[in-house]
Amino acid sequence: MKRLQNIDINPRTGELNIGIMDKNSSFAIVVCNGRARLTELPDHGETKIVTHQGKVKRIKYDEGGGILVSMESVLTPRHVINNKQLVSIFKCSPQGGMRRSKDTNTLVIVSNNVESLYENKWLGGTLHYTGMGRVGDQSLEFMQNKTLNQSRVNGVEVHLFEVFKEQEYTYRGVVELAGDPYQERQLDEEGYLRLVWIFPLSLINESTQRINKETVKNAEGNRRHKARRMSDDELSKRAHSSTGQAGIRNTNTVYYQRDPYVAEYAKRWAKGICQLCENSAPFVNKKGEPFLHTHHIQWLSRGGEDTVENTIALCPNCHERMHVLNGKGDVEKLKTKVQQHFTSCN
Repeated sequence: MKRLQNIDINPRTGELNIGIMDKNSSFAIVVCNGRARLTELPDHGETKIVTHQGKVKRIKYDEGGGILVSMESVLTPRHVINNKQLVSIFKCSPQGGMRRSKDTNTLVIVSNNVESLYENKWLGGTLHYTGMGRVGDQSLEFMQNKTLNQSRVNGVEVHLFEVFKEQEYTYRGVVELAGDPYQERQLDEEGYLRLVWIFPLSLINESTQRINKETVKNAEGNRRHKARRMSDDELSKRAHSSTGQAGIRNTNTVYYQRDPYVAEYAKRWAKGICQLCENSAPFVNKKGEPFLHTHHIQWLSRGGEDTVENTIALCPNCHERMHVLNGKGDVEKLKTKVQQHFTSCN
């Protein structure tokens, strides 16, 4: 990583003077907030520079082909833009979750936390991102799946945006593959289970990983609303197709992102009855729905899975009881309740 050398700017004229005859190698000049600095460049490839503000900029250089400054220089992490601005900056398609631009040699990845067919999930500092293809099994050779899979060697810079609110794209930064793509089963657009490709992605700049907890929770509220609108059949398919692993976000605290379809399914089969004390929910909310919490019988923090077999509906009082006491007899009763439910369904 190159540290920039200071260059004096004439305060009266705003001009900078530099003798280039003694420069035998390639170099770049960065001007920011009225200050200029110079860095030597390699003959080809990529280098990183640190500005006087401490920000890291990535510069790609091909001899004879000029300099391409990374889009990280245009956007800063957590910067929120709209779709029109995104298209203008990256010269990419206005739609889709994977948007390739040959003009800027970039691939824009959009992870939509509000409304999306795909089940993307953060596990610590790694985003497990579902590939391209809405119907049937996905292929690694298909369009931008291939681009992303080959991003270690094809020179395409991959940029991540997340949607936490409709029409707002939060820039997270440049990402890279954190491991080899793998397959898992998810529902497709027509409601059939299929094989999808999951790409583990990590942010190059680790300091940009943390996101505001309330931002994440608000987006989850939209997904819970979507789950409540589903028919029983559609909800059951969604809930039973859960991978069982709750997302783990790097916020100001460790935050587990639960599957909203699993939670809604547990509430729906409870039919307004707490599954521990067996009393009716203490009240109904403004939408006329029984007010119950969902509880993981084996806690997520202790390795429990976010599945329909491990999730049950409780009244607020019993939910608090389980988190304070977690009595063995109560745990066994809840396990039996779940088993009885699935036995009656079969």
